[in-house]
Amino acid sequence: MTGYPVHGELAGVTATTGVAVILYTSGGVVVRAIGTNEFLVVTDFSIFSETGGNLFLCADSKAAGRYLFNAVLDAKGGESRHYSTPYRCPRGFGLKLFGVNSNVDSVMVQGYITTGG
Repeated sequence: MTGYPVHGELAGVTATTGVAVILYTSGGVVVRAIGTNEFLVVTDFSIFSETGGNLFLCADSKAAGRYLFNAVLDAKGGESRHYSTPYRCPRGFGLKLFGVNSNVDSVMVQGYITTGG
């Protein structure tokens, strides 16, 4: 890993328009924004749904090639993923969690921010 370690969190009601995953300094509570010349690299994530339904974890939008997760979860269901080859978001973009019907969902992400191209 080369870069600035971060973790991301989101817990609450998601919508079809997507809700941004908030990034923090690794092990801290200081919010870390992604600069226009930086990449978010995701190594692990866990996703849970209180109400169930279709969930999408995407790099900013549901455009082709930006999905990290797309599945239907049962109520009180969840999944975790570890990438042996980390997923690199497009330059300057973070993650958003998209749900349906105002799901009550949460996601936790581990990774780092880098300027390496």
